[in-house]
Parts: sequence; C-alpha cells; structure tokens
Amino acid sequence: VARCCIGGEEAGVGAQAREVQSRHRSHATLAASKVCAGAGCKALTATIGTTCPHCHLRYCYAHGLPEAHGCGSAASAAARSAW
Repeated sequence: VARCCIGGEEAGVGAQAREVQSRHRSHATLAASKVCAGAGCKALTATIGTTCPHCHLRYCYAHGLPEAHGCGSAASAAARSAW
C-alpha cells in the first residue's frame, strides 16, 4: 500500500481525491520503471529488481536494500515499530 493511502485518504472527495489519484499514478509509474532509481545507475530492473516498501521506487540488485539507496532511517523506524 502506498503511503498516500494510509489513513483512509483514498476515500476523500474533490481536490483531495484528485491529488491522491495523481499520487497513485506516479507510484505506479515509478514502480513499473525498468531502470534502477539509484543515483546515476542505469541497470535494468525488469528481470532482477525490487520495489522499496518505503519509497515505492524500483531498484536494481545492488541498490535494493533500503540502506543502499537512502531509506535506511525509514527501514529502521519500521523495524522498531514492528518489534
């Protein structure tokens, strides 16, 4: 579930609902990307790649860990809250 959906935002009306739909489209586009979102990386992610559960971007094998692409603090916070 994308961060923009947490808390029932998808049930909004008017401008808020349009913004949430726009964010959904951008998440879908980023997650469906076939090139790694890592800075300067041009590796293809169609075959071997992962989508980060924190930022919802697609990364190659080398940048797939949250700590490798900048989501280390989000991963730590998620692990602490799950504990």
